[in-house]
Amino acid sequence: MNRELIKGIIIYMNLIFLGSASKLLLTIENIEESINKEWMAAQKSNWQQSKQSKPILVNKGISYSLNQWTNCRVIYARCRNGLDLAVVNSKVVGINSPYSINGIFEIQSYGTSVVMLKHAETNKYLGMDKKGNIQIMATKSDETLFYHYLEENGYITFASVKYYINEYYDLFLSLRKNGKIRKANRTAAGQSGSQFLLIPTNTSRSCVRK
Repeated sequence: MNRELIKGIIIYMNLIFLGSASKLLLTIENIEESINKEWMAAQKSNWQQSKQSKPILVNKGISYSLNQWTNCRVIYARCRNGLDLAVVNSKVVGINSPYSINGIFEIQSYGTSVVMLKHAETNKYLGMDKKGNIQIMATKSDETLFYHYLEENGYITFASVKYYINEYYDLFLSLRKNGKIRKANRTAAGQSGSQFLLIPTNTSRSCVRK
């Protein structure tokens, strides 16, 4: 057997070994990724379960003036799950009817990242009560204040300013895929139902100071 043939066999065996090693490394990485995902899912599940079993607390340090908003836009709030936030028959719901008159809101600013959502047709406000229920409220109050946050993916979340469980701003406005409002103690910032895009309306409506 000549040297060139032996050299070729050695190179071929090395390629096989390196290929196997690469596949083994890839398999290990896949296993690690799978374990990490399962661990994160378990942690999230445990956190949500503990959140559901804890009482809703009150933020007693609210000091925002509710007399007048400082900035206002007229928008549609489109949820990441495809539904539009709306008010139908005095209930807050998600609807699969883009640009419906029932889905027009004024987003009013009352401080840095603190807003109210006023329904344009009913002139009433979205708010969260002490049980974590999202409701329509006739007048503005500290229950109608939401912390407005821009997430890394470009979507907006709305968290209650007044109520929380583990930390401030951890109870969110969230839509389920069936159009119903998710109970606040079952919400999280990363849920698609808690994330919204704010779309300017193509109507002549403007914010009204009242």
